[in-house]
Amino acid sequence: MSDRSRSGADRGAARRLRALGALIAGLTAFAPIGLRHAEEHPSIPVMARSSGAHGMEPSGCAASRQAGCIIVTGSIVNRAASGQRRVEVIAELLDRNMTPLDRGSSLVRSTDIGPRQSSDFRIVLDDKSSATVVRVAARTLTWDDLTPPLSQSLLHR
Repeated sequence: MSDRSRSGADRGAARRLRALGALIAGLTAFAPIGLRHAEEHPSIPVMARSSGAHGMEPSGCAASRQAGCIIVTGSIVNRAASGQRRVEVIAELLDRNMTPLDRGSSLVRSTDIGPRQSSDFRIVLDDKSSATVVRVAARTLTWDDLTPPLSQSLLHR
């Protein structure tokens, strides 16, 4: 191997080594940002209420503040002997006196939840600075919950 080709190979190896060093430096520079990112989303305690009549029980619920919102996630477990359909989850923001500040709801991901099965949910609420706890409950929607009264129906206009 000539001196000229060896110096070209050495230069290529040196470039690769510098690139690897820059990559490692870049990764370590962003590591503290990841730690700060976790601190920016403080969690809020969640009180889960189970629905004895329908056997729907919130499980693994969590709430965190993110970008002016409170995001509530978790799953609903069907403890009943029969399947459940159209399960709605309600999240309520409460202040330190347990006074309701805001409320939101969402259907669970699965339309049907079989016995001893679960389904995930996610609810996004506007952040209220005085909110100190989130109360979560579930219910099975009935036909009346899903349809407006006949007096409000388009059929009677």
